[in-house]
Amino acid sequence: MTTYNIKSTVISNRDATPKVFTDALVDGGRLCGTEGYVQTFGSADGAGSIYRMCPVPSGARVEAVKLQAGALGSGAAVNVGVYYPTYIPIGAGLSSSNVSAVINTTLFVSALGMSAATSLTDVTNSSGNNTIQNQELPLWSACGLASDPMMDLDICVEVSTAIATQGYIGLKVTYAK
Repeated sequence: MTTYNIKSTVISNRDATPKVFTDALVDGGRLCGTEGYVQTFGSADGAGSIYRMCPVPSGARVEAVKLQAGALGSGAAVNVGVYYPTYIPIGAGLSSSNVSAVINTTLFVSALGMSAATSLTDVTNSSGNNTIQNQELPLWSACGLASDPMMDLDICVEVSTAIATQGYIGLKVTYAK
């Protein structure tokens, strides 16, 4: 068996000659947070319903996404992903077709069952789509955009299988910038 001594990007940059700057998103950035919650309507919340929960700057690195909810009925399931905001700032270079449009519906969560109540749970990579490599990237890159739109993007819960019972869903997002 071979023994290795492998350096992460941060350590490799620190040890380089000359030193290489490591982006503050990865090392030494400032942590910020946002949170939101909604109350579902119950049996009226069909697949495709979207709950806009938290704005996150597109250039920030998402540190953690935590979800909690009441029991939302047998078979209920949700995705957690990234959408363009409901308002696109003038000069953003995006068309009106981008307003509220999905960017990546399952970046964080894909079809998470919501039949039972969920205590505050880290779902940052519950879907397997927000890989270890993506977790060092700014949000715009992690969710698959080709360039930074330089605006807040919405972290949303999307109903993937109908909600059967009225209840609350909450998200807490921590990010570095």
